[in-house]
Amino acid sequence: EKFNQAQAPTPFYKSKWFIGGAALIAIIATVTLYNVDFDSTKTKLNIDNNEVQLAKNTNGFKPEETESLSKAPEVSEILVIERKNEPTNLNSNYKEEIKKEESKEDINLIKDEGKITTSDINLASIGNIQKENPSLPLEPKKEEQKPKVDLTPPSASFFIEKTICEGNEINLIADNANDNYYYSWKLNDGEILPGKIVSITATTIGENLATLFISQNGLQIDKKKSSFIVIETPRNNAKIELNQASLINELEFDLDDASNQIVWNFGDGTTSSESQVNHTYKKAGKYKCEYTITAINGCSASFERNINVKGYYNLRTDYGFSPGKRDNLNDVFIPVELKELNVPFELSIYARNGQLIYSTTSIDKPWDGRMKDGSTCPFGSYIWSLTLTNELGIEDGYKGTVTNVNN
Repeated sequence: EKFNQAQAPTPFYKSKWFIGGAALIAIIATVTLYNVDFDSTKTKLNIDNNEVQLAKNTNGFKPEETESLSKAPEVSEILVIERKNEPTNLNSNYKEEIKKEESKEDINLIKDEGKITTSDINLASIGNIQKENPSLPLEPKKEEQKPKVDLTPPSASFFIEKTICEGNEINLIADNANDNYYYSWKLNDGEILPGKIVSITATTIGENLATLFISQNGLQIDKKKSSFIVIETPRNNAKIELNQASLINELEFDLDDASNQIVWNFGDGTTSSESQVNHTYKKAGKYKCEYTITAINGCSASFERNINVKGYYNLRTDYGFSPGKRDNLNDVFIPVELKELNVPFELSIYARNGQLIYSTTSIDKPWDGRMKDGSTCPFGSYIWSLTLTNELGIEDGYKGTVTNVNN
């Protein structure tokens, strides 16, 4: 007893009566808080940038609810769950009804948003939702990956020769063209030509300007201009004439401008590069003579001429005579060229209706204008046809008319 009296007195907060009373008060407080009106409390989930923020009123939440909300994953929407006022003395049946209504609201909210899946919310917190609606997917929806498109705006660029000959084609090609953009061209003040590649004929002599436009959705993104010079090409100043003084079909090919160069293609397999040349076709026929003229500036132009050759020899086609007078002045007819050629031939004279009137193979027996009955042919024209073998051994045919000029 003396020892106990000598010890310091025990503080009241360490006495067993004080501790027991504090424990009793804590139990009563816990029960009271459990029955607090949860419907007057708002729980706000503001989920942004991978954070879950929990806003609660002075009454607070149950520990298990707080832990579930703090573990919620990323969601792109804001969920606000409001609970209605609940009396502190609710019976268990009424509480169960409220929980069912809350679960239905959660399900409807998830359906309406269409973006929240079970991967976005803790499975423990939506267990009741999954039980009431088993059709909800358990796996998150995978978004389809779209192909990557290069949307880098292209810069307008193209290449064009600095000098172009008149009449040549200009091929305008946009470099590194992209299907996401619209390309169009303009030459000088002409019309707009759409396309990544266009062809234009150079027609304006002198300086020209080509412009490339790049646009998208009606808005111009870039443009590029480039100037060039169009040089004049040679004109068709070549002459082709038959030498009337020649017995054979000698044609004269002549280029007036001696400063230019020319290449002739006569159409019978022979060519020449001389500015002035005479050429003879070996037999009758239609020939296409093509020739190319090149100027000293390097530009060239090609042309063609159709030539109708009646035969190797240059025979006249139209004659006239006066057989009625019988004065030995132009009383008979035979092509005068036959007198010089000395080649075998056959000459035939026909009326307009095709009737054969006269025929001869001798230069000494020309037609004297008589019909088969001995009478003189009446005034008018008649057809003559000549077949011969020329000096090259090639058979030629010639035709023409002869007219009795006596009326």
